[in-house]
Amino acid sequence: MYRPRSAAGGSRVADCGRRRARSAADGRGQVAAHRLLARAERLYAARRAALIDALAGYGIDAHGRSGLGVWIPVEEETPIVLALAERGWAVSSGERFRYRTAPGIRITTTTLQPAEARRLAADIAAVAGGRATTYAG
Repeated sequence: MYRPRSAAGGSRVADCGRRRARSAADGRGQVAAHRLLARAERLYAARRAALIDALAGYGIDAHGRSGLGVWIPVEEETPIVLALAERGWAVSSGERFRYRTAPGIRITTTTLQPAEARRLAADIAAVAGGRATTYAG
C-alpha cells in the first residue's frame, strides 16, 4: 500500500496526528498558564492588601491597586529608605518611579508574608515618625 510521505520523511497521517496532539497540549498549557497567572494575581493582591492594611493601622496612607508594588507618600525619601535598611528592609526611593508626583517610597511585595507586612508597617511608622504624608490630587 502506498502512503504519502511528508518532507520530513513521516507519513502525512502521522504528522497530522502529531500536530493535533501538539495543539491539544498547547490548549491545555494555555489553560494551565491562565490558572497560574490568576493564582499569582490573587497572591500578589493579598500581599499588597496585607501591607496597605497594616500601614493603615498606623495611620499611614499607601497605594497599590495592581502589580507588585505599594507606594507610600513621604516628605523625604532618603532618610526613610536608609532607616529601613538599618532595620533590614530593602525598599526603593520613589524618585525613579515617579513623574510629577510628590516624594514617596516604593515597596515590592513579591515575597512579603502577612506577618512580615505587620512588622514592616511598624518599622515604617517608627522611622517615618510623622514624615509619612498624605497628598491630595
